Amino acid sequence: MPNYRIRLLAIALLASTSAAHAASCDAGFQIVGDARNGQVYIAQVTVPGLAVDSALGQVRAGAVREKFVVGNDLITPKKGTLYLVANSANPPLVVLTTAEAGGQVSLRTRLAPGQTMTPENARTAMCGLLNSLKPGKEGAAIAAAARSASGTDKVIDIDAVSLSVALEKESEATQRSLNASGLKGAFTGKMAPHAGYQPMQIRFLGQRLRIDGQVYTVTVDPLDRKTVEVAYLVTRKKGVLRLREGRDSNRANYAVECTLADDQSALAGTLRPNDWVTLAGTVDDVGPSRVHLRDCRQAN
Repeated sequence: MPNYRIRLLAIALLASTSAAHAASCDAGFQIVGDARNGQVYIAQVTVPGLAVDSALGQVRAGAVREKFVVGNDLITPKKGTLYLVANSANPPLVVLTTAEAGGQVSLRTRLAPGQTMTPENARTAMCGLLNSLKPGKEGAAIAAAARSASGTDKVIDIDAVSLSVALEKESEATQRSLNASGLKGAFTGKMAPHAGYQPMQIRFLGQRLRIDGQVYTVTVDPLDRKTVEVAYLVTRKKGVLRLREGRDSNRANYAVECTLADDQSALAGTLRPNDWVTLAGTVDDVGPSRVHLRDCRQAN
């Protein structure tokens, strides 16, 4: 009899937890703004004990099942973000996932002006992803499996000049598209630092890169001596003789920059302009004129 009662209690607790999640998400679901301007849809839930990386990995698993295109995780000690794209919508729908320490997880999207979505369908889809989140080992296992299947932990090897050239071309193409469409502003006020550059951000934010090249500058933050920025030399080879541009032209090219991890102080003290260095880090900013990586460490 005692075992029977324990099983009943466990079932009751699971049921009440699930209901609480659903009630919390459904009750807090928001539709903000006028459809003529592009409404903002917001869903959020709090799952005590849910880690940031586990939350994003589980959202990834659910989004893949729902046929979203999923970007890379961008995780800091206290917060993480993840972009989801529904290409079935016209225009494609971009959803930002935000997870914070303490178990708060939110989904946020903005429709294009005049684009509509049934509120019930939006609530069901967004809260469906959030209500499935699980804390502890079970959730962590789901997240790990989703990341393994997606290959998001893969590190891409590239040299600084090639990265600069590729992203400069993509940035220029994006700008031409924006100029043609007259699009101004990001799809939410605070979701992206560079208006209209969501496609680049979706592809590259959170991407792990191993970059080889020469140093352009090494800069120490005067307010925080531990923060050291390394900018790569990204001058091109031009003309029939393939002569490299002078250092003075570096600022005219798409910048590749990296903040060294705190444990790289010994490396920082050895780097000088024109030195060769291979650094591995995570993209935390990409936009019109530069790509930036954080937590960079010597990789060769």
